[in-house]
Formats: sequence, C-alpha cells, structure tokens
Amino acid sequence: MNAPGDARTGGTPAVADEHTETGSGPEDQGGGNSPPAQQVRRPVIKKRVSRKTRQEELEQPDEFIEVGGTLIDWIIERGKVVSSLVVGLLVVLVIWAAVKQNQSSSREEAAADLYDAAAELPSQSNQALGGISLALSAPDDSENEAKTAKAISALDSVIAEHSGTPQAHQARMTAGRALYDQGSFEQALAYFDAAKEADGLVGIRASNARAHTLAALARHEDAAAEYELLRAATENSMREAATLGLARSYEAAGQSAKAIDIYTQFQTDFPDSEHTQDVLARVAAHATTP
Repeated sequence: MNAPGDARTGGTPAVADEHTETGSGPEDQGGGNSPPAQQVRRPVIKKRVSRKTRQEELEQPDEFIEVGGTLIDWIIERGKVVSSLVVGLLVVLVIWAAVKQNQSSSREEAAADLYDAAAELPSQSNQALGGISLALSAPDDSENEAKTAKAISALDSVIAEHSGTPQAHQARMTAGRALYDQGSFEQALAYFDAAKEADGLVGIRASNARAHTLAALARHEDAAAEYELLRAATENSMREAATLGLARSYEAAGQSAKAIDIYTQFQTDFPDSEHTQDVLARVAAHATTP
C-alpha cells in the first residue's frame, strides 16, 4: 500500500519547500534553466469622475478671463473718466511731437543763419580762439574791417533771433574772435563773457578766450584767475594749456615766485610736453635774475 500523499495514488501532494516555491534557492541563483519569476505590478487605481462633475469643472471661469472681465467691467463703469485720460494722453503726445519738431526746425534755421553770418568774415577770423599762444593777429586792412563789421552785425542778429540756443553762443564766440583779431579786445571780451555761460565745450572755449583777451588787455591777475578756473575744469591738453597760461600770467604780473612754482608743477604734470624746453629756459632765467 502506498503512503498517503503519494502522487501516484492521487493523494494530497506534499507542500513544496519555500525556496523551491519562490525560485530563490541556491539552485536558481546558480544559473538554472528555470525562467525568472515575473515582477509583480501594482494596480493603477483610476478615480472615476462623473460626467456631471467634469462638466461643472469645465464651466468654472478661467483666472485670466475672470480678471479680464473685471477690468472690462471697471472700464465700462468709468467710461467717461477713462476716455478723458486717453484723450489727454493723446493731446500730450501730439504737443510733445510738435514741440520736438519745432525745436528741430529752429536748430536747423539757427545753424543756417550762423553759417551765412560767419561766411561774411575774413577767413582767418572764422575760427574759435584756442591754444596756448598769446600772440595777436595783425590788424586787417580796411576792406577786411568792413567785412568784419558786416559779419558782426549778422552775428548779432543770430544772437538776438536764436537766444539761448547753442548757435547763439557759437555766434558770440565767432564775433569775439573776429574782434580779437582786429585788436578790439574790450569788445571781444564782452562777447566772450556772454559765451562763457554756455554749457560744455563752448563754455570752456569761451573761458579760454576770455583769459587770452584779459592777458592782451594787460589784466594779468584777472587772466591768472581765469586760467585757474580752467585748470580745475579741464584735463589733458586743455589743462596743459591752462597751466602754461597761468604761469605766464603770473610772470607778466611780476609775481616770479608764483610763476616758478607753476612752471615747476608743469614739468611734473606734463614731462613729455613740447613746451618743456621753453619752460626750463624761463625757470633758468628767473633763477639768474637778482
């Protein structure tokens, strides 16, 4: 008689060993022919949403639409105020554009008038006074004096018609230079005084021209004060010119000690200047003077 549980007698089969059932025994790990056990996948739980709920969600207003609708409602409620603001803004823009256009047209007209007036001058006077030389131009002949007088009158018209513009200040500089070349230093100084009020480079050039003119009038202390201002307001070659002009003004005023101090400072600040030899000669001349 067969024992209970024998497979041949149809009895209950014996329970398999745990290692054999799970396929994790040593024989499976050793590379047996049995296929690997399939990984267990977790079921995906889907939440069923009723058609009614989904429809309600779709019918909810979008945030952008909600905010935009509120803004539109606010505009509609305050239509008169908003339209007044829009009209006011458009008026301001139109006025601004008209002003800019008028300013541009005025500048072009002023530039053309300045060009025509300066064209009346003798060629050597149609330049801005600059540099560091205090040498004066030789007086022109009577024909040139007549041309200069006519040009000065035209420049005065530019100054009067375009007051406050850069072209008006440039007209003052041009007229002052022409008078300086004729030796009319007092008249030239009046134009340079007025042009000095200009901003930027024109004002600097006017200050430089004023210092030259004061030196030509033998007002050396006033010239020195103007050169001091130029030294403080400029740099590089313009400051070099102002420093040399200051030293020469002190020298012309008889203030040798101050002149030597400035000349010495000049050598320190501008060792590569083309005026170094002249400066050294002037310092040596003062040193040998009893």
